[in-house]
Amino acid sequence: MAKFVIYGRPGCPWCEKAKQYLSLRNVGFKYVNVRESEANMHEFREWFPDAQTVPQIMYWHDENTFTRVGGYTDLEAFFPRNLGEGSLV
Repeated sequence: MAKFVIYGRPGCPWCEKAKQYLSLRNVGFKYVNVRESEANMHEFREWFPDAQTVPQIMYWHDENTFTRVGGYTDLEAFFPRNLGEGSLV
């Protein structure tokens, strides 16, 4: 299971930045394109019912425990504070 899940859409520069941020740190993630299918949009709305923007990012501590990180700038703050800048998760 990917530790991070990024919900985004094509053409979103902040979504690309979030993917790049994690990739540069060798951190695996799952990317969910919310425009790819109704199922993806439904999943996004279930996890982030009040979200008005993408990306929206989740961090899974284990199978049952997660943190809704938020957007890209939230990811920048979350990562070093919770996982350490040098962490390979």
